[in-house]
Amino acid sequence: MFARRGPKTPATQARPSKLYYGWIIVVFAGMVQFLSAPGQNHSISVFFDPMIEGLGLSRTMMSSMYAAGSMTAALTVVGLGKLLDRYGARVMMGICTALFVASVVVMGLVENPWQLFLAFAFLRNMGQGAMLLIPTTLLALWFIRLRGRVMSLAALGLVANQAVVPPFNKWLIDSFGWREAWFIWAGIVFLTLLPTSIILVRRSPESMGLLPDGAKAPPIVIGAEKPVPVVREDTWTLSEALRTRTLWLLVAAGVAQPMIFSALVLHNTSILGTRGLDPDIAPLVLTMIAPLVLFGNFLGGYLIDKVENRYVLAITPAVMALALVWNFALGSTWQALVYGGLIGLSIGMGSIASNVIWPNYFGRANLGAIRGVGTTTIVVFSAIGPLPFGALYDLTESYNMSLVVFMALPVMSIAAAFLARPPLKGGR
Repeated sequence: MFARRGPKTPATQARPSKLYYGWIIVVFAGMVQFLSAPGQNHSISVFFDPMIEGLGLSRTMMSSMYAAGSMTAALTVVGLGKLLDRYGARVMMGICTALFVASVVVMGLVENPWQLFLAFAFLRNMGQGAMLLIPTTLLALWFIRLRGRVMSLAALGLVANQAVVPPFNKWLIDSFGWREAWFIWAGIVFLTLLPTSIILVRRSPESMGLLPDGAKAPPIVIGAEKPVPVVREDTWTLSEALRTRTLWLLVAAGVAQPMIFSALVLHNTSILGTRGLDPDIAPLVLTMIAPLVLFGNFLGGYLIDKVENRYVLAITPAVMALALVWNFALGSTWQALVYGGLIGLSIGMGSIASNVIWPNYFGRANLGAIRGVGTTTIVVFSAIGPLPFGALYDLTESYNMSLVVFMALPVMSIAAAFLARPPLKGGR
């Protein structure tokens, strides 16, 4: 039989350019992760103590408002994912960026606890929810075969965020005050992210007549009813995914890391102080997280293509457990830097494993809504984490009890990750 080109389809109408547009999406996704800084734990942590002092709040009250606001934000993330599937990343990115800017402005205007609660709810919904869910989901739509590698590349934005933002925030606060620092961040995000969201974002490769990974459409053989797809993947709806054991195991596997990370990072200055260390090294410890996040990103991206996704996912809470143990030994600057590095390694590997395993297991068609479940887990447990640390510190003037209690979380997450096998249609 002779091969010929078939009629034009959405995948063949446009000739692929020399540069696959997906690589522009990778750059954009990295930029979004960098500019999500105002809503991230490591950034907010630098504001924590100045805001406690400026607003006249106890550490427990501040932690409670953060937790309550973040929990409220988490309730809307699944809905955000559904809107992402329906309207696409271009529309949602523009709207969410505008709302993100507004939330950062609101943070600079708070005067009392109830306003702080609303501000945290607004900020966390946009900053940690939308600004991480949308770009990583967009990458999963544009890449399949190269998914692990492009997630690692885009995560460089978050690495730069973690390295640059804590000392930058400290400089802003010391130079202008904590309220003005929030307003400056609002201006930065507005001037950079809003126009690029409108100009650069495209919904999917198919919307531009392209295929994922920049693949070329294969020729159609005479007599064939339709082209053979370049990549086959199962398509799951949200309701189907919710009925699988795998989804809930992935949720359980994702509990330990955000809960422990937010607790350690938001109370970082106070934790170091109780270990007899100079609180001025706190931003340096947060900055030390960044290079190990970078290493963890690429290590995770490499491993995710070599071994089962669930095994890589299981490593991340194990490393975080090691950070908890190391916390007891803190007594010098170098030990504090190693401690920050362990946290970074766990976060780096975990972000790649999580971003890749959801689309690999459940497909691309309804990824926003399905990933929204996982993102909700991250936001919820990030919210819960700082509360027992703050409350127990106020009661005991020590963080040791929280560290011991939290050791149970990585054990649970490791077990859940090992059990989270790929779901089967009609099966688990």
